[in-house]
Amino acid sequence: MIFIKRISPSIAITSAILVFITIIQKALGFFREILFAHSFGLSSDYDLYLVSISLVFTLNTAVFYIIQHYFIPIYSDYKFKSDEYANNFFVSTTITILFISIIILVSFFLTAKNIILLFIPVENESILEKATIIFKLYSLTIPFNAFISITSAYHLSVGEYYYPSLIQAIINIVIILIILFFASSTNILILPIAFVLAYLTGAILMLIRVIKYFKQVVLLKFFHWIKLDLKLNFIFLVFIEIFSLSYSLVDRFFYVQLPSGSIAALSYSLNIFSIPIAIFSLPLLNIVFPKFSMARKNDKNYLDNLFHKSSYVSVLIFFPISAVLIYHSEFFVKILFERGEFSPEDTLLTARALSVYSYGLVFYSIYLLIVKLFYSFNNYGIVFYLSLGSIVLKVIFNFILIQHFSYHGLALSTSLVYLILFLSGLLLANKKFISLKPTKFFGFLLINFINMLFIITIIQVIQKVFGLFVFQTVFEIFFFFILYLTNVIILDFKYLSEIIPKFKTIHLFR
Repeated sequence: MIFIKRISPSIAITSAILVFITIIQKALGFFREILFAHSFGLSSDYDLYLVSISLVFTLNTAVFYIIQHYFIPIYSDYKFKSDEYANNFFVSTTITILFISIIILVSFFLTAKNIILLFIPVENESILEKATIIFKLYSLTIPFNAFISITSAYHLSVGEYYYPSLIQAIINIVIILIILFFASSTNILILPIAFVLAYLTGAILMLIRVIKYFKQVVLLKFFHWIKLDLKLNFIFLVFIEIFSLSYSLVDRFFYVQLPSGSIAALSYSLNIFSIPIAIFSLPLLNIVFPKFSMARKNDKNYLDNLFHKSSYVSVLIFFPISAVLIYHSEFFVKILFERGEFSPEDTLLTARALSVYSYGLVFYSIYLLIVKLFYSFNNYGIVFYLSLGSIVLKVIFNFILIQHFSYHGLALSTSLVYLILFLSGLLLANKKFISLKPTKFFGFLLINFINMLFIITIIQVIQKVFGLFVFQTVFEIFFFFILYLTNVIILDFKYLSEIIPKFKTIHLFR
């Protein structure tokens, strides 16, 4: 008990510092996107930039998470043996990862134009040349990102949680400063240059922290080279990460079929779409995942009840948010992005994409819960096949819907994929792991949907009365949430009481 009392303040302080740094990091990341909008809007050059970096961006993001999944559990096992084994594993893994990343970098440089032609099959040499230069410049981030990823995983393994977040914040600061001083609507090459310099800065700062381990290992007689212990679950995880990050990548293969600014509009709208997921869904997942893992071994009824309550909480949170984003998408895009090169016309195009994406918000949030349920049973295979099927469907839907709805079709295909993942995941979960009551569950969804439509109708009537209200949209949004919450209480949704306790018990680092 004395030990707990002694250690609790340090845990609380560390957690508080980490939360603060993470909030700063996320805010800087979104401010960076606002600067991009200010400097480039929905320009054809920014479209070209997004398409050119898509493969490397997807690879870098996947590598960051894959390395963590691979490195952290194995490092912990070696740590139990000795610090020497653990340090050797860290250094040898780092060298191996860097060696692989350099091979990838060289191969990308040698095949750059052929890769660009996959995304931009045009005969315009000036466009191809600019896209190839962007691709090559951005590819320079690959080894830097790999080094930051492995060293971030190391810091998480030894309990230094704040440092990786701090490095990401510094990376965003460097990008922001370069954009502020050097960006212009005609100088798109400054973007990949900014990312290269930012990742280089992050890699140098990480190297300063871990260089001592490399010096120690050189003096050791036995150098423990990495053993790629690629178990089936890890291989599934690799493909799951790649597939889950590839929706935007798939969209960018349709670049030449879209009007100028479409890819940029999709990118900006997805940035807004991800905000409620980061704020509400991820904390909820952090809470329920360990509870799923414990409940599956001990109490089937508790597991069923926990899943029901968690999914109901997601519905109660994301139904009103999705409604607000659908009906007031233009308002949010306007206040976040409309300045500089981002015109009112750009706002309209981006808002339309955001509205379409938002139809899938509820389904996506519940699917994330279902994925955590599958992971708690160590059933990575189901998630792999769902992810593989989703990519296939995404491609098929893109081909069909782009013909009728242009870039809206790409957003609609993503929402449809989320719906199908939700339904198929729910069906498999009910068949294998939980006892779902379909009438009760889908009845709850239907009641919320009717509740939402009812409130929207009321607001549309009130809108005529307050048509000259200075803060009309803000008032409508506020009034919508008040009415929604009131109706929830009137209809006696007992699961509403789950929201506050759950979010009060968030402990990311217990």
